[in-house]
Amino acid sequence: MNYSEAQQVFLRMLEQQISQQTPTFVAPQLKRLLALGHSETYAKMLMASVLAYVTGRQIERDEAFNTPLYEQLLARLPQLPQ
Repeated sequence: MNYSEAQQVFLRMLEQQISQQTPTFVAPQLKRLLALGHSETYAKMLMASVLAYVTGRQIERDEAFNTPLYEQLLARLPQLPQ
């Protein structure tokens, strides 16, 4: 899987989270980013980047998905995790 394909996978996962409102904190973070003046496309790319980061960390550390970290990092956007 190349970068573009992986990016699309995380965007689809994010779209699913938004449409299903699970976890509940995802859709409000999108609205917050839109209110800050970011385009929907850019906001979703930022959010998908955070989802990819947390998922990568999960795999790297062989642990469960860290939902509290995901929520914290989304709240910090547009600043991306280091």
